[in-house]
Amino acid sequence: MYDFNRVSERLMHTDFADFMQNLSRFISFIDDRALIKKYIEDAGSPTINIKDEINEVSNNRGVFDVGDDENSEVANIYCILHYILDNNINYHSLIFLGYSHGSTKWQDMIDGFNSRVTMLLISNIEGYLTGLGYEMGLDQQAKNIYNNFNAPINNMGIQQGDNNIMNNYNESIDYDNLQSALSEIVKYKSSFDSEFGSDGKIISDKLDQLVELVKKKENPGLIKTLVDDIRGIVIAAGGNLLSAGIIGLLPQL
Repeated sequence: MYDFNRVSERLMHTDFADFMQNLSRFISFIDDRALIKKYIEDAGSPTINIKDEINEVSNNRGVFDVGDDENSEVANIYCILHYILDNNINYHSLIFLGYSHGSTKWQDMIDGFNSRVTMLLISNIEGYLTGLGYEMGLDQQAKNIYNNFNAPINNMGIQQGDNNIMNNYNESIDYDNLQSALSEIVKYKSSFDSEFGSDGKIISDKLDQLVELVKKKENPGLIKTLVDDIRGIVIAAGGNLLSAGIIGLLPQL
């Protein structure tokens, strides 16, 4: 969410002369993030002919028909922005004049367009990411899962050489809660490569191994190692919603 907010803010507050550069950065960010791109694809096809709409707005100094529901707004605005970028339609184009509130200043045109068009797409994506965050376990339920793991483990008092060390580990790991957390994380494996790059396969492989061990409730020492490894890689990646979700769900053992 942090990275998306940063690139969105940059576009929303852009100087008119930097509009195309910041629009390109915004579109590239969306296209490179599997979670966001899937949300846009799931919104369906645009409800307007983008090229005809661009010509109509330009010829009549009007405003875009972006639709009247979330899906149409997402599909239409994304395609409008992509068309503007792909065809290098810069700030001096007449398509922005209808958003200037009577001003002839290019900055006012870009600000008005961003406020009435671009912001709708950003708001819809933010709403989706926030909802996804709750599904990923960033709400109170995830915090409870996290606390359930930490409370008994931090008080184990295991000493080196203790003959009961493995038994204590087994008793301290809540396998049911851990399995539930892993089931949530596994749902997003298809996004690991796009979100974590070359580390995506490493995380995926370790996650598969961890799932099997937890299912069999065996080798708690290796379970701890795998959990620590996954958390370490994800924390190092940082900054994206998927990282936050995994960290929120996966305990420190």
